[in-house]
Amino acid sequence: MKTESKGKNSFTLLSGISSPVALDKRKEAISFTNPTNETGYLHGMIVRYKDKIISGSEYSLENCKIEIESDSFKNEKVIYGDLQVSVAGAPKGSPGFHLFPFSGKKPPLHSEHTVKIFLTAIGREIQAGDISVSMLFEEGESEENSKKNPFTIMGGVVENTIASGKTNDQAIVIKNPINRRGRIHGMVVRYKEGRIPGSEFSLEDCLINVASDSFKDDPIIKGQLELSVAGAPKGSPAFNMFPFPGKKPVLSNLHDLRVSLTARSRAIQPGEVAVGFLFEELK
Repeated sequence: MKTESKGKNSFTLLSGISSPVALDKRKEAISFTNPTNETGYLHGMIVRYKDKIISGSEYSLENCKIEIESDSFKNEKVIYGDLQVSVAGAPKGSPGFHLFPFSGKKPPLHSEHTVKIFLTAIGREIQAGDISVSMLFEEGESEENSKKNPFTIMGGVVENTIASGKTNDQAIVIKNPINRRGRIHGMVVRYKEGRIPGSEFSLEDCLINVASDSFKDDPIIKGQLELSVAGAPKGSPAFNMFPFPGKKPVLSNLHDLRVSLTARSRAIQPGEVAVGFLFEELK
């Protein structure tokens, strides 16, 4: 898809589908090359994954991880940490156009350079065409873009079981991805909706909190915040950010971001809760 209007740069939708990725393996599965002879900029991505569960397995592709690399922005991280496709996108067949935006200073893509999409298969293998990614590419230079701060999507996943009625104050820990402080603009939260066989309980009433030594005297969340309020089940329409309005919490380069989870009706299993934070690098 290519759009153009007088006085503005042209946009192209760079698109591709995944090659196979073996279980528990990381692989460059999709790649795009700059289609022009000049530098352009990436404004965001659309991620769709096949939601169907393979016969004999309880796993879909929602826990698979996605990363983005290019020589054009090898010194700046677009994605940092563990970002699940269920946080970055939505199942195939989801309604509407949902772009996961690259806020602030857009990552450049220089002439003849390639964007590489790495996928890690978690739970089951990724088959050819299971995951589709498109990126919104602006052709030509942008003086306005150079004045903005870079943003990073910081991803994290719960890795250990949290028993029912228990709290883990470090269920997810994400380090500052740079050697400078940055502002946190909001978070995307996804949790597994399916009920464990023989149980009527889901994870929707589990509690979440976000903390750091950087803002311990000015917490983001006060009281009891359920996952169902902070986020949405995996498989929901893509990119619904829970924003932090007004004065943004600042994360020091020396501190971690800690996500606390409390399991209530049932235990939280590894991979069942995933988050993404929008982090602005400060100069």
